[in-house]
Amino acid sequence: MTLSTAPLRFAASLQNDRPVSENIADARRAEDLGYAEVWANESGHGRGVFTELGAVASSTTSIGLGIGIVNPFHRHPSVIAMEAATLDELSGGRLRLGLGASIWNLRHLGEADARTARPYTATIEAVQIIRAMLHGTPSIASTVFEVSPATHLDFAPVRPDLPVYL
Repeated sequence: MTLSTAPLRFAASLQNDRPVSENIADARRAEDLGYAEVWANESGHGRGVFTELGAVASSTTSIGLGIGIVNPFHRHPSVIAMEAATLDELSGGRLRLGLGASIWNLRHLGEADARTARPYTATIEAVQIIRAMLHGTPSIASTVFEVSPATHLDFAPVRPDLPVYL
């Protein structure tokens, strides 16, 4: 058995049911302790992950910021691309975007609809739309989301190859 020589990376998890001020304090503490990343989620109708991580980005200097996850059934992929590129700019290129078309939460909230019947397709198409917008290339013909091939960001993102995690 070969052991990896890659350094360990530690991350902290911020929860959207806690006050933003507490999550900022925890993120600062994690940064001071040498953690590589803090990850925030967007579940239910808790605090919005982009706003929360924007506050964390403004209160920290080097720790990586991860979204784990944002749901394209809650936020349209074009909005996710816009928000992610803006947050990546604000943070100086520290964002990692987690994306997943979760349906269990939508069913629980009574918000499931015909689009949610195909979460795998929705996830793939959302990634394709987001990547196209970040790269400034024509978007795809989506079967789940309404999107024009001409949809684009009105600014150049800091990192067109922003990491997307599934």
